[in-house]
Amino acid sequence: MANFWTKHPQTLAQRFLCKVQKTSTCWWWKGAKIGTGYGTILVGKRTELAHRAAYEMFVGPIPAKMQIDHICSNKACVNPEHLRLATHSQNLYNCGRRTRNTSGYKGVTWNKKEQKWVAQISAAGIHYNLGYFDAPDAAYSAYCAAAENLHGKFFNDGA
Repeated sequence: MANFWTKHPQTLAQRFLCKVQKTSTCWWWKGAKIGTGYGTILVGKRTELAHRAAYEMFVGPIPAKMQIDHICSNKACVNPEHLRLATHSQNLYNCGRRTRNTSGYKGVTWNKKEQKWVAQISAAGIHYNLGYFDAPDAAYSAYCAAAENLHGKFFNDGA
């Protein structure tokens, strides 16, 4: 008669892969999730974020003060090919534009008082106002120039 341990995988990698649905692009986490949409898995006696566990299992250790960025912008994805090391600033830069943004461009909003488009960006806890513009695409150009200067060339432009 089989006991619990013969019916269920014993290694972390086996337990991990049992909770993954692989598609042609993303690996969807089907295990437990926290309210923000990130997956979780028990590693030893600690609950870890599934995408961080995936990175450490399939890519390597995560250096101190580094985060894991989802290139695909899918919080439920644990595909190691979609995960990369990023600083906090780079990870925030890679986030898409906010859903309430009406300009269609990340970092560009309408200033009602000035009746102009304003470009803004934050990095390392500092907020930069990049100026006022007549057209949203001009404001976005200023945003992109500042982003490259502050964050370097980062693969996903956060669109």
